Amino acid sequence: ANRGDLHRAVAWHSRMRSGEIRINERTFGKLITAAARAGDAAEARRWLEVMAGHFSANIVAVSSAINACAREGSAEEAQLLMAAAKDAQLTLDRVGYGSVV
Repeated sequence: ANRGDLHRAVAWHSRMRSGEIRINERTFGKLITAAARAGDAAEARRWLEVMAGHFSANIVAVSSAINACAREGSAEEAQLLMAAAKDAQLTLDRVGYGSVV
């Protein structure tokens, strides 16, 4: 996941679910980061939405999704995520803001 191998990260997630291994916020964070590093903003946003169905979003996950949108040139999507982070009372870090600028 850290190298941006999205397919492998998703495969591990599937194995974890089928093996009844506990999935936590970090699991989703790794999936979002893998999607961001693979340059797949839509997938990063999708995993962020899936995460939100189970856990509260955290700044690392949101910043990674914002970064993915910015890399893809989806400034509007990045701004929407920034607004959602603000609404969730998350304080964006340098990565989150720097991605959009």
